Amino acid sequence: MTEARPPSSSARRWFDFLALLCVGMAVVYLTVILPNGSKTDKLRAQRDTLKAEVDGVRTEVDHLTKEIDALKKDPYTIERRLRQQVHYLKPGERVFQSE
Repeated sequence: MTEARPPSSSARRWFDFLALLCVGMAVVYLTVILPNGSKTDKLRAQRDTLKAEVDGVRTEVDHLTKEIDALKKDPYTIERRLRQQVHYLKPGERVFQSE
């Protein structure tokens, strides 16, 4: 029978180095990369929420811009707005209210 030889010191050092490197990489992953990953997910969710909000504001701006243009150019729009908000009546008009 042959006896098992103990590993040489250079092979042992190489193994120790690789083991220490793996432990170090695991520590870096757990302390740096993993927490940043969850922070990244939160930031992506926040970005998506803000994009939706921006889209809603853009839609509102487009609507208001069209309304402004109509109020500047369309006399019927102006009249309708006056009748709704100020209860404007033309001379000789009467309002009939039903209960």
